[in-house]
Amino acid sequence: MEMVPDADRALKGRELVASADAVVIDGSPRWCNLARTIMEQDVPGAWIVRLAGEP
Repeated sequence: MEMVPDADRALKGRELVASADAVVIDGSPRWCNLARTIMEQDVPGAWIVRLAGEP
């Protein structure tokens, strides 16, 4: 693990990232929405509103 002052810049363009940040996700070919995954797995009663089409 490495702490950097600008995580977006460090992650953008990497082969695979886990993030909920649109700038990072848009700049990477493969990604996982980490916040969504955590909510769906660890907070089963959470109200999740999908603003886009089905994933």
